[in-house]
Amino acid sequence: MQVNIKFRASLITFMLILSTLSIFIISPEYVKADNGNGFEELFFKISGLHPYTTAGWYEHDGNESIIIDGTIDFDLYFTSTLSTQTSWKDNVEVSIYSIDPNLGLPKKIENANTTATIEQELLGETVQQFNVTLENFNYTLNQGDILIFAIEVIQSGKPIGDMIEKRYEDKLKSRATKIAELLNNSENENLAEIGAVIMQTLGSAEEFGVTAEEFSSLGDSLSSSSFVYNSKEYPSSVTLPLSSDDGLKLYFHSTLYNEDYQSESLVNMDEEIPNGSAITWPTRLFSMDPYEPGFNTEEWLLWFFAWITYIEMNIVPPEEEDKTITTYYLTGENTLTLDKPEGDTKSTFTLSSDPQEWGDISFSRNKIIENATAELYVYFPKIIILRKITVNASLYDGENRIASVQQKLDRAKILELLSGGPNNPTIFEFDEVSGIEILNGHNLKLVITANGEPFIYPLRNTKLFCGSEEFPSSIIFKFAETDNIKITNEVEDKDVIPGGSAKFTLDIYSKYKEDNLKIKVTPEDSDDLDDWTIEYPETIQIDKESNVKINIFVNSTNNDSSAYNRDDIDLFFNVTGKTGFVSKNVEVEVSDDAVDYFIDIKFPSDKEIKLGTSGTYTFIIVNKNTGFWDDSYEFEAFSEHGWKVEIESDKDVVENGEEIKVKVKVFVPEDAEISHDVLEFNITSKESKDHDKEKIWTARVITTVIGYNVFEHVYNYFESVSEGIGLDEFLGDYAAAFLLFIVLFIILLFLIPIIYILRKKYAEIICLERIKEIDPYDKAEYDITIRNPTKDKQTYEINAEAINSSSDRWEISVDKEHLIIEPKQTKVIDLSVKPTDLIKKDDWVEVKIVAKTLDKKKKVELSTVTLIKDSKPELKILGVFSWPNYFRKGDRITTIFRINNVGNVSANNISIILYVNGEEKNKVEDITIPRRGFAEIEIPWIAVKGKNEINIVVM
Repeated sequence: MQVNIKFRASLITFMLILSTLSIFIISPEYVKADNGNGFEELFFKISGLHPYTTAGWYEHDGNESIIIDGTIDFDLYFTSTLSTQTSWKDNVEVSIYSIDPNLGLPKKIENANTTATIEQELLGETVQQFNVTLENFNYTLNQGDILIFAIEVIQSGKPIGDMIEKRYEDKLKSRATKIAELLNNSENENLAEIGAVIMQTLGSAEEFGVTAEEFSSLGDSLSSSSFVYNSKEYPSSVTLPLSSDDGLKLYFHSTLYNEDYQSESLVNMDEEIPNGSAITWPTRLFSMDPYEPGFNTEEWLLWFFAWITYIEMNIVPPEEEDKTITTYYLTGENTLTLDKPEGDTKSTFTLSSDPQEWGDISFSRNKIIENATAELYVYFPKIIILRKITVNASLYDGENRIASVQQKLDRAKILELLSGGPNNPTIFEFDEVSGIEILNGHNLKLVITANGEPFIYPLRNTKLFCGSEEFPSSIIFKFAETDNIKITNEVEDKDVIPGGSAKFTLDIYSKYKEDNLKIKVTPEDSDDLDDWTIEYPETIQIDKESNVKINIFVNSTNNDSSAYNRDDIDLFFNVTGKTGFVSKNVEVEVSDDAVDYFIDIKFPSDKEIKLGTSGTYTFIIVNKNTGFWDDSYEFEAFSEHGWKVEIESDKDVVENGEEIKVKVKVFVPEDAEISHDVLEFNITSKESKDHDKEKIWTARVITTVIGYNVFEHVYNYFESVSEGIGLDEFLGDYAAAFLLFIVLFIILLFLIPIIYILRKKYAEIICLERIKEIDPYDKAEYDITIRNPTKDKQTYEINAEAINSSSDRWEISVDKEHLIIEPKQTKVIDLSVKPTDLIKKDDWVEVKIVAKTLDKKKKVELSTVTLIKDSKPELKILGVFSWPNYFRKGDRITTIFRINNVGNVSANNISIILYVNGEEKNKVEDITIPRRGFAEIEIPWIAVKGKNEINIVVM
């Protein structure tokens, strides 16, 4: 009895100590084969610091390369617990890695990975051989190359884990406390010390919040299969197929604590058969199997260190409560309740072939049952059972039975007889219900019966207890939502500015018709609605197998910059119907990432700057950022020709809506030879750069260079001449001005008669109406008056000509080409301007009338302008026929037709396209048809098989 207590105390103490070392314990579902992509996982695998992987290193030190081609045989040894030999078998994954010679990093070799289930004979906990093959492996191993062979044990969930999780709070924890108290009262100092450790550990576990699930995961780890190697009895090895001989067989050797070995790895691959003590990995703390290798404390501490490191690098947050699991408790009134029973008063039911029913569980919408398990406290209160007692538990959907499970009762234990009830519930797992959909309006109920064999034996004593803390008989469902209703599009988080709005579009699909599909948007924290409003339709209708799109608007109500990094809301978009439910969650946040960056720029006018001077441009910039966001700016200015520029700003930070003045001064060199220069002014928002939205605006102005004027050049010239002749010695600074005056006076004496002669007129042309607008069929007539301003009789030659590009579409004439006019007298001539048939809409003509004196070279001119009123061509297709009339596929056909222009202006640049059965076959381009004219068109094409439908398009 003392040995049993010591063993149980030691076991519980160790499990408690290990569990309290980390709040985050890796769960069994997370202990799985790695995909090889994570560097941390890969490092753990090859370094020997992975608690479930053994990695052996092999370096090829031969002078010649070897080719590995074929099937690799892994001849491995494993020791397994009883549970892993039966229903809860573990898997093993074998992988081969190489070391990249350039980077010195490991990488998985292609086609070098496989997984197998560890199959062992049911002979208790022993070491057994297991073979795994890796096919189609091809690799060339050069001198100095390294291969790594990784053996990973992949755990399954074990009964011990489930047992610990379910009974930790109610059973194991209280029993550990009782054992600790018993050991504390012992006179044996060692036992008392163990008791103190247990009490201290229990206190630490409670303080750190260690849960039953964490104890469960540790229990699974301690009862998994182990890889055995490093001894003659268990020579785990890998055989590589070589093209040169039979093969290369490499054994797993442990190099830990081996003083003669210089390897930096924990496990080495060698051709020699190992002759050391057997190593297990994951290593075992205790063993009930006489065939299992002995326990090595140092090996255990190494495994424990690896396990702690692994779970710390793979922190798994505590799982949230699974809201899809619902537990219904049986009551003494044959009903089911969600309230866990309290108190010691139990309800007792005697089971027989007459069914006992508990129900009904109703459903407001369709649900899918993923699994269902009944935990019923039933037993037959007899030590000796002369017959088999069978309890049948059935689930009904209304009156339709959907699953049944039978369990045979074991004989009652003495302690159960003394306590008046079973210690543990009988588990009924309803595997048949997985995937069954329960429709809305239906209900579930639990029906229980019992019978005995032989049937002639009376059945009176099979009992079911429920309704108390000690006997909480229950049925546990894991429900899943149907996929009858779906949100088919992705919904992503959004950022908005203060006072902004986020629009979400939900594309909702329904498998069945829903007349009242409810839409509800709920915040995770209802207080968030103080800063937000939400707009959406609360109900919609949707037809069978149809989609409906709805919009949801989430609006920020704080219209000031204080909302940044403060206002956010987590929302659930819930869509609920009678046939299903779907939900999406999003976050909307007032964030500076939603700000759009804009400015208004008021440009200065272009400037004229004189050589050797400077000019200043003033740019006014207004901050137009959205979301009340202040900004600061970077300024750059560049002269096209590299002239010096200076930038001056009146402030650094510009508040939203505020303006800033930036002055840019440009210096024009004295020796500049160009006449124009472009100044480019760039404004960059610093805030946009900080938010990876860089915005740059560019403004450009033109500088016109003003050189020295003529007077300045002339004056400078006369200065140099006056200096040359010594005139400046007498007149000083007035010398140049005096010399200039003398020269101008002389020039003026010659210019006066010349100017008089040049400015004398020999004729004058007068027209009171010089611009006319006419119809295409009309003509414009102008009355032109010719006057003789001289004192002599003059003979004039009159000429009229068009001077614009469309002159060929006009007829121009004057009624008199020669005139004799007395002094100071006038005569009138008639100018006629008439459009031809080639006239186009919007045509116009400028006609110049020239009057030239016959005996003089001088002439006078006057222009008139004639315009066409708004007109357009009008085309008609006439007389379409094709030749030949009858044809076959591949024949050449010619389609002939006429296009008439019945409009009042010509049609120019016409394109004619021939389509056969909607496909373009040929076209004619650049055709001109005068008004009232026509064009004969012939277009050849190739006939196709079947009907040939012709369409003619004129463009």
